[in-house]
Amino acid sequence: MQRNSKSDNEKFTLFEDGTLHLYDNLHEVAADESVQYEGDLYITKTSLTQEEVEGQFDSLLAAEKEKWKQYMAKVVREQRNKLLAQADILVNKAVDTGVGETEAKAYRQALRDVPEQEGFPLNVVWPVLEVIR
Repeated sequence: MQRNSKSDNEKFTLFEDGTLHLYDNLHEVAADESVQYEGDLYITKTSLTQEEVEGQFDSLLAAEKEKWKQYMAKVVREQRNKLLAQADILVNKAVDTGVGETEAKAYRQALRDVPEQEGFPLNVVWPVLEVIR
């Protein structure tokens, strides 16, 4: 969440250099003796005018949200792949020793299933490896 001093009806700020701040889900929060707003902030560059941004706000915001979602999917998959590499070693050890094979394989499968979670990639519940005995 980004804190800023924008009003709850302001949807964007376009700066002279073409930097565009798009605001979403703004709501008032109490902050000391002043009123501030909290919500989602998307930052991009544009050559559009103030009027063009106003007219295209919904599609611009949707495009920035989609870019963010794609970026987060990449980040989450990278983390999952690192954990999968570790899980593969764990599974191999478990197979070799005969201890914890079921738990290790279940953990590895749960990692593989992360992209199938309903909230992916913005709300991921990471699997936890059960204690292997």
